[in-house]
Amino acid sequence: MKKFYTTILIALIGFLSIKAQKSLITQNFGGAFAHNESMSTNSSGWTHTGTGDFVHKIVSGAGAMGSNCFAQLGTPGAASASHDIQLHAGNTYEFKAYVKTVNSRIYVTLRINSGGVDVATSGNTSANGAWEELSCSYTPTADEMASFQFVKSQGQLANIDKIKVICTNCTDQNYVFGKRKNCNIQHIVDITIPMITKRTDYRTKSPKNYKARLKNSISKDLKILNPKR
Repeated sequence: MKKFYTTILIALIGFLSIKAQKSLITQNFGGAFAHNESMSTNSSGWTHTGTGDFVHKIVSGAGAMGSNCFAQLGTPGAASASHDIQLHAGNTYEFKAYVKTVNSRIYVTLRINSGGVDVATSGNTSANGAWEELSCSYTPTADEMASFQFVKSQGQLANIDKIKVICTNCTDQNYVFGKRKNCNIQHIVDITIPMITKRTDYRTKSPKNYKARLKNSISKDLKILNPKR
């Protein structure tokens, strides 16, 4: 019986460890941003070059994986959107985002630019009209400020969603910058799941009903750990 209790406790501790996570910065498309708002003139930190503008879009279910918010280079011709991020020597940074092209498939890429030089460039989407994740990565040899760019060299328009810049070999926190599914802006330092709010004694003096009571107690605790949304 003692061995059985130990197994249950180990399983619960493992469940807690898997669910815990840390995020340095998370910033989603949406929130205070209005439909067709310029992302290059508001406080988001984006800059734009070329034709048209880099604008925020709110269209129900039209973003990547059914999200409601994304951003767009919506004017035909060459254009780009960029965001500067401080990088540190020896760290490997991965730039990822979902991209949807319209008559511009072979002209749209993600790029990491340092000192005016493209140090990493993604591939193209495999087809127009569908969301597809692109990525590229870079390891600087010295501390530097780099520009993470969404580039359309020509063509009609291009959409972008779920942007992430991740440090893949950092020993502590992994997210450097990210834009996720929903339309809320969040700056999150630490995300953890709720702990069990009461101590449950799985032991019982009655040999006739201890299995039923144990099952019921564990079920209640797991509901506290992972409540239905």
